[in-house]
Amino acid sequence: ASQWTCAKMFRDFDTSSVGYLSYDDFAKGMQMLWDEVQQGEQKMGEALSEDELLALASDMDEARRGHVTLLQFCRAFYAMDNDKVADTVMQQLYALLYENSMTV
Repeated sequence: ASQWTCAKMFRDFDTSSVGYLSYDDFAKGMQMLWDEVQQGEQKMGEALSEDELLALASDMDEARRGHVTLLQFCRAFYAMDNDKVADTVMQQLYALLYENSMTV
């Protein structure tokens, strides 16, 4: 099984190696992570849509610069148990999406 850490996920998602994630990089990276989790033993619910993932990236981008920094990414998805980071990230994604939908 892969060892996922916040910094490793960020580096993997940063396909342009620019030090930040475009919203599109974030959405593609999260879909890649989702696919990997789904291939494991523990299946999760329905995947978030691309629009939902792009909205999450926008919500993390507090400075409204059009991208997500490593600090913003890790603050949103930090998990103590690195063996279960993928599951924790997806749970946090759903929680963040729910919280944001309640304020709209």
